[in-house]
Amino acid sequence: MSPHWKAVLGVIFVFFFGCASGWLGSSMLHYRQTAQILRGNPDVLADLLERRMTRNLGVDETQKAQIRDFLMENLRQRRQLQTQIQPQIQVLNQRTLKEINAVLRADQVEQLHQNLVEFRQRFGKNPFNPNADSQPPPVGTSSRAGANPANPAP
Repeated sequence: MSPHWKAVLGVIFVFFFGCASGWLGSSMLHYRQTAQILRGNPDVLADLLERRMTRNLGVDETQKAQIRDFLMENLRQRRQLQTQIQPQIQVLNQRTLKEINAVLRADQVEQLHQNLVEFRQRFGKNPFNPNADSQPPPVGTSSRAGANPANPAP
């Protein structure tokens, strides 16, 4: 192989390595931020909102602090509202999970419930009920009587 092609391949290799490392680094950063937001960390969410809302406004430090205080108060009030409506959300989420279970085969229901357990282990919450324990409802739970005839159990 000629030295010219070695140089070309070297440049291509460095380019692809740079792209891959940039993608990996940004993916890890966004994953960490997303995980912290899903865990309910208000500081991370307030920082993210403040940066995105003010990135091209040229605000000074005093304005940033005031905006952050407003956002933190908003998040505090949202949390209060969420605790007030949480029982309704839990009922809705349980009904949705039962409806989903009704259209799945038994093996799919088992896998869905395993996915929910893994989600909770990874993010600290059950997506269908943040206040519930890590065990999803029993496999046979369904909002409809009988199995779904379109998707019979194997």
